[in-house]
Amino acid sequence: MNNEKYAALIADYLKGTLDAEGKKEVEKLIANGTIDLIDIKANEQLYDELSTLQTPEPSKAQAQRFYSMLEQETQKQIAPSPFAWIRELSNQISAMLTAPRMAYSLGVFLMGAFIG
Repeated sequence: MNNEKYAALIADYLKGTLDAEGKKEVEKLIANGTIDLIDIKANEQLYDELSTLQTPEPSKAQAQRFYSMLEQETQKQIAPSPFAWIRELSNQISAMLTAPRMAYSLGVFLMGAFIG
């Protein structure tokens, strides 16, 4: 295809999802020679061949393994760590100490500004 920016337009044309204005635009591009009719026919043949392919379905055993692995991962995320309370306590202490640290830093800065 000469111009790849028309690929989506051609795909919609082949699917039949274009409105009347879009169809006129494609026909105009074909008449002008911007889009080659041979490319459209090749794409149409490709879409026809792809539509005949069957989508493979997972076997029951594969689906069973997938869902059991998914359940295991979900349980890992839900199960709290035995040291989670330490982490939570640390977060609370650091949150409580943040305001005094900021006040101290501001006080030192202001004293330095007045002295200097």
